Amino acid sequence: MPQYKVNDSVRYKPVGGPQSHTSETVGVIKEVLTSPGNLTGRQVQASAENPRYEVPPLP
Repeated sequence: MPQYKVNDSVRYKPVGGPQSHTSETVGVIKEVLTSPGNLTGRQVQASAENPRYEVPPLP
């Protein structure tokens, strides 16, 4: 089950995961994928247990 839903505001690290030393980004979830498909032009293997989120950064 997805932890977040469309239009949720989130803070995340776009590269390297939560333990990396990269800066955080803030964005709003545009799409939640819970089955295999295309997200931001890439094929992803999403599932209900491992959802994928499209989060464009805020300007």
